[in-house]
This record gives sequence, structure tokens and C-alpha cells, in this order.
Amino acid sequence: MKKQEETESITLIKNIPYCESIRGENPALDAWLPVKPGKILPACLLLHGGGWTTGDKGDERERNMAKKLCKMGYAAFSANYHMALYEEGPYRGRRLQSAWPKCIEDCMEAVSFIRRNANQFSIDPEKIAVIGSSAGGHLALWLATEKSCGISCAIALYPVPDILKWGGELLMPAPFEESREEWRKASPAQRLERRPSPILLIHGDRDETVDFRLSVDFYNKLLEKEYEAEMIIVEGGRHSFDFSALSEKQFQSTARFLETHFGKE
Repeated sequence: MKKQEETESITLIKNIPYCESIRGENPALDAWLPVKPGKILPACLLLHGGGWTTGDKGDERERNMAKKLCKMGYAAFSANYHMALYEEGPYRGRRLQSAWPKCIEDCMEAVSFIRRNANQFSIDPEKIAVIGSSAGGHLALWLATEKSCGISCAIALYPVPDILKWGGELLMPAPFEESREEWRKASPAQRLERRPSPILLIHGDRDETVDFRLSVDFYNKLLEKEYEAEMIIVEGGRHSFDFSALSEKQFQSTARFLETHFGKE
């Protein structure tokens, strides 16, 4: 791996392959590392949004988040994952390939890759959080419900917590009537038999894409089961509100949650 960029405080290593692809591609991640941290660091895996069809690990939201996390003394990894492919471009024409289940397999492998290479990146393999936005929020919540991942916590921004209520047609390879069990397995809200990792939900009450009430319903399910969860409803927040002036307040909530579950040094 080769250093691509370095500032006074951050080293950025781009396009690190973390698993093999069934489509002839190698999903990659970017590593954002504090320069000379002098200690073992917690790590955050960032998962971009885009309806499981568009988006990239180098999008503005992920870059900004990674830089802020580094300033807090965390290592940040932003990963690409397999997305749906359409004949005439995103959401146009016949769908050639669905995102599920390869997208979540990629995300699980990204967590495993970070953990396996903890020494190389000077990170604590027992302190890995996942932060996802929109479709990436769905993936972050799914990882929180997967005990084998063993993540410290998950933070989901305007996520899709229940694909049975929204988004399943975009994600899944077959209609619900033909694959009910697979849809349930893919939906975080249907995977709460076991205690998930601690979860923070952040959703705007004016989200025009994913109704914030889906997150409220999911949060209430977590509370009913006495699972560890927090929710912040952002007044006036639309979808992708973290690109707006609301972003700093949202990030402070994220920082506080991470400090709680990583522990202050």
C-alpha cells in the first residue's frame, strides 16, 4: 500500500483492496489515519449512501466525516461495496444485478479486514464502530445485529431500518412474495432476537426520501427489548441533512456516542 496524501495531521491511503469480487472487481477502502498518533486508536468504518445503487467511499460526506474523526484521534476507513447494476445507468432500464447479499458480505469483510490488519494501522481490533448514511445506515444497522461482527457500536444517519416497509424493491433480487425469509434476514428491524451492538439513530423529521417514522418505530422496538439505543430527531432535517448547517450539531452527537462506547483515553 502506498501513501497517497499527507497533511500535517492526517495520512490518507486510497484504494486498499479488502476482498475479492464475483464481478471481476475488487471492492476497496480508503484509510484516514492520524499522523504519528503515539497510541493504539479506535477505528470507524464509514458506509456511504445512495440507494444501494450509487455513491462512493470518496463522497464529500465521507471525506468530511473521516477528517473530523481523525481530529478526534480515531482512524477512519471509508469502504465501497457492491451495488445494484442497471442496463441504462442507475435505476434506468432492466436491473442486471441486485446489491443483496453481496453488499453486506462486503461490509462484513471490511470489518474483518480492518481487524486483521490492526497492527499495520495501529488500531484496537476490539474498538471498531460503523457509521452509515441512508442505504449505508441500513448496512450499519445490519452489522450491529450480526453478533459475529462484534462491532463496538453503530451510528445510522437517516437509515433504512426495515426494508419490509421501505426500500426492499431496490435492494433485494426477488419480490417479497417470492423470498419472504430472505427479505426478513436482510432487514435490521426483523433481526432483533439477539441483543445488537449499541445503536445511535439520527434522522430528520422532514426527510422526503426515507420517512423518519421508520427510525422512530425501530428505536421503539429496541427500547421495548431493553436494548441499548439512542435517537436524535433533527428538527427540519431533510435527507442528507449533514450537508447543511445542521451538520456540526449532528457530528457532536456522533462524537459523544463514540466516546461513550470507545471509552475516553
